[in-house]
Parts: sequence; C-alpha cells; structure tokens
Amino acid sequence: MTWASTRAASAEITPGIGAVATSGSLTVSPSTTTTYRITVRDAGGRSASATVTVTEPPSDLVVTSPSVSVSALTPGQSFQLRVTVRNQGTGRAGATTLRYYRSTDGTITGGDTPVGTDTVGALSPSGQAQESIQLTVSTSDGTYYYGACVDSVSGESRTGNNCSPGLRVMVKAATAPGKMYWVDTGTRNIRRANLDGSGVEDLVTAGLDDPTGLALDVGAGKMY
Repeated sequence: MTWASTRAASAEITPGIGAVATSGSLTVSPSTTTTYRITVRDAGGRSASATVTVTEPPSDLVVTSPSVSVSALTPGQSFQLRVTVRNQGTGRAGATTLRYYRSTDGTITGGDTPVGTDTVGALSPSGQAQESIQLTVSTSDGTYYYGACVDSVSGESRTGNNCSPGLRVMVKAATAPGKMYWVDTGTRNIRRANLDGSGVEDLVTAGLDDPTGLALDVGAGKMY
C-alpha cells in the first residue's frame, strides 16, 4: 500500500498495523481478504480516511493419485485407500475435510455412499497432504469404485474439481479348487486330486472288481 497526505500530523492504519508515517508505503500479506483503513489527523484534530481492500490469491484444491492396497478381494475383506490432496492455486487453503466414497461407477461425487472422513490441514500454494483410510468391502460379490472428495474452502477459485476419479475394486467369494476323479486299474482304487495334480487321495480301496470307469452325480454327491 502507498499513501500520501499534506499538513497531517499523524497517521494510523487499521486493522493490526497501527501508527505509520503520514506518507509512505507498506507491504502487507494478509491470510484472508482484508480491508485496511488509513486515518490521518492534523494538529487541530481534524481527520480524513481512506480504505483499500487486499484480496488473498485464490486457492484450488484437487484430490489426485488415488490407489488401493488390493484391488481384488473376497467379501468382507479389508484394504487401504490412499489419495493426495494438493493445493494447485496461488493462495493459501485453509483446513478442511476429506470425504471418502464408494460408487457404482468411476465418477466420484458427493452423492455417492460415504465410507469415512479425514481432516486436511491448511495448505500453502503447491502444498500437498497424503491421506489414507482402512476400509472393508461389501459382503456381496460385485464391482465397486472408491475415491474421495475434499470440501471446498473460502476463496477457492474452482470447486468442480475437488473429487478424485474412482478406483475399481473387484469383490468375489473364494471358490473351492476343482477336483478330478479316475480309476487306477493297477491298484483297483478310485482316486481323486486337485486339478493341478496335487492332493492325491484314495476314495475307494476295497470291494471293486476290475473297475474300468466311473460317473459322478455332482448335484447328488454320488459316484457310480
């Protein structure tokens, strides 16, 4: 700020500065938009004043770099969701809240299902904060998307870019390994094993007269 006066005996700037020279300049850097008033007085006590408003440069918060610790899970399994909150504006961003969501598609919005929150401290221009949360997936098989949105702050230049994209997480119940069955004509046993050849076991070892084949009724749990 720069000011000049004539025949003034004193000068004062408010708020927060106080007495100053009757003519001069001063650099100010308020943390929020501030209106300053300079008042000058002559020797007789008469006064005059003027105001100037200094606007804080705008902040611009975005949520970037979403990632998950595991993307293929079984129902009810836990995983970690990680995001970065960054201030890409030219002004300081005040403290705010980060909200985590589950969605049915890759676009995360405040209308999706909330699953948790974090507090994000104030961020200077180009400042960033790494945030994470431990979550538990649905107990139902399906495809889900997870992401986060940061609440806008006062003086933010844009508020339509405050959400991350959604990351896909697949939920599917574990299935028992398949089995293969066969007749061992050398030992006259009926045997089975996992499909990869492991876990060989004998099912029937006696009472068979030269078996040459078998049939399975999987639904009824029977073998012929």
